[in-house]
Amino acid sequence: MFDIPKSMVDITEYRLFTGQCRHCKETVKAQKPENASQGIIGPNLLSYIGVLAGQYHNKYSKNPITT
Repeated sequence: MFDIPKSMVDITEYRLFTGQCRHCKETVKAQKPENASQGIIGPNLLSYIGVLAGQYHNKYSKNPITT
């Protein structure tokens, strides 16, 4: 018997703020850490979606995923 393993979710949220100094009016904007991904979907989820869409979805569905 095959089953999907329990989901082990690891969510990292980055909140980036922008502020302005009251005295000199200089604007400072926070930067994302270098190791943070550039999108909202990480590489593991993106590859999982690709496997499901590419291999399994097209075999059993009359309506393939389109972009």
